[in-house]
Amino acid sequence: MTHKEHLVSQKLVRLEKFSQNCPRYTSYPPINMWQQAPESSLSNQLQKLKTVSSASFYFHFPYCQKLCYYCGCHRKITKSEEKYRNYVNLLLQELELYAGYLNNIDRIEDLHFGGGTPSLIPTDCLELIIKKLMDITNKKIIEEMSIEIDPRTCDSFKIEELINLGFHRFSFGIQDFDVEVQQAIGRIQSFEQVEALVQQLQRHKISSYNFDLILGLPRQSISSVGASLELCLKLKPSRLALYSYAHMPKHLPNQKLIDENELPNTQEKLEIIEFARSYLLKNGYKEIGMDHFALESDELFIARNEGNLHRNFMGYTTAKAYPLIGIGLSSISDFGDFYYQNAKDLTEYQERIEKKQLPIVKTHQLDEKQLKSKELILDIFCKLKIEQQKVEKIFGESNALEHLLKENLIHDIEENKNFYKIRASDIPHIRYIAKKLDPMLKDKEEERFSSGV
Repeated sequence: MTHKEHLVSQKLVRLEKFSQNCPRYTSYPPINMWQQAPESSLSNQLQKLKTVSSASFYFHFPYCQKLCYYCGCHRKITKSEEKYRNYVNLLLQELELYAGYLNNIDRIEDLHFGGGTPSLIPTDCLELIIKKLMDITNKKIIEEMSIEIDPRTCDSFKIEELINLGFHRFSFGIQDFDVEVQQAIGRIQSFEQVEALVQQLQRHKISSYNFDLILGLPRQSISSVGASLELCLKLKPSRLALYSYAHMPKHLPNQKLIDENELPNTQEKLEIIEFARSYLLKNGYKEIGMDHFALESDELFIARNEGNLHRNFMGYTTAKAYPLIGIGLSSISDFGDFYYQNAKDLTEYQERIEKKQLPIVKTHQLDEKQLKSKELILDIFCKLKIEQQKVEKIFGESNALEHLLKENLIHDIEENKNFYKIRASDIPHIRYIAKKLDPMLKDKEEERFSSGV
């Protein structure tokens, strides 16, 4: 075995060793560990909105035209534009219910449309949503407007319309360019479809677009993933996300459409993940944190280096403003010390809206210990650092880091003995590191969470 092969082998051993089931930590505590807060707590949080001057907004559009077999999102399948428009009308009504709370907001840090397939929203409907948001706030600035794109149902003309509306970051669901893999997951899209949309962005001097890929899909191999990455890099996205496929058909019945015999085994999947990570690093991308890579010119990389990176339900973001207000079916709002989620069932969501009630069904108030844990875990994901004093405040002991030190997952910072750093080579293990410093989960193996890699 050569020295290079030995190093790769060691990396694979560590990947497998630390691949326990872990939360993705888009919130702390994870949503399946929330405890319903009193109605008065929700009322108090809504009243606080009246004093807020900046916020971020997430709009959830649940509709897709075709089911992807791997999907774990809240989505509904239809090609009916009438249903799209009816749903947008509900979004506008929900926004109106916030009208009395948002008068002082003069800066929108981030306005993001996710799904589902939000690029299916008719352009005139998007315009109505943006106008309504401007009408109910004292909006002067929108720092970033972004939208998720399905290349199968979007064309260059739609991209042009989105640019004219003010969108300047575009997220493309790629998953994989290999035809055999696409057939196995029920999502057929060509490189040429994506290329045409990217070329339209480039004609408008827009370089802020990112690609999402999934690793561990059926029929994938190192060779096929390498070919897909090569095609991706021809289009020069400023960011790429490499998500690990979590096969959980017990919880996601649509995944039963995937032939389990065609999934790469554990060893093969780990090799694919390590190959893809190394490929991007060799080709000029920097590892930002869990799953995410960016060019040095990208805002995420700059924010990470300046210590301003943040993480919430939308993933990694440069927008640190609280609150994040979620609008639409199943959307989640984050007030820093308080979370709430809208109804997941469309009938319940619609009934509440029509009764002039905010469609909030699930809440959680963070206690003092959870707030400290949230801060610690955000440091791990966004700064790749751990502060000894923060750990001691949570666990009340000095040896809480002993296991991580023993496994060489964290290391002393010579110039500051109160801090430990996570090396770049151990970024793939940060979910495991966070779990080991999560007082709610520390030594538990939870089936409801996906693998740590």
